[in-house]
Amino acid sequence: MYSEAEESYTRAQELYARIGNDLGRADTLRYLGHLHRQQARKMESAQFYAQARDLYSQIRRLDDAKDASDWLAVVTNQSGPPATMHLAPC
Repeated sequence: MYSEAEESYTRAQELYARIGNDLGRADTLRYLGHLHRQQARKMESAQFYAQARDLYSQIRRLDDAKDASDWLAVVTNQSGPPATMHLAPC
C-alpha cells in the first residue's frame, strides 16, 4: 500500500515539475512527507517537509509553508503535531 502511494506521489511530482505547477509540486512533497512519517521514516519525511516548506515560501503560500514547517518540527522532535493538520486526501 505505501509503496504504491509513494510511486503515485513520485509520478505526480514529476508531472507537476514538467508542467511547471509549483503548488502541485509543493502539495505532493508535503504528502510524501506525511507518507514517510506514517512509516516512521523520519529522515526522508523531514527532507520532503523541508522541500515543501521552501517551495510554498517561494510561491508565497505562507500558511502552507508554516504547516510544512510545523510538520518538519514534529519529525525532528521539536514539537507536537500541528493544531491544523493538512493530511493527504483519502
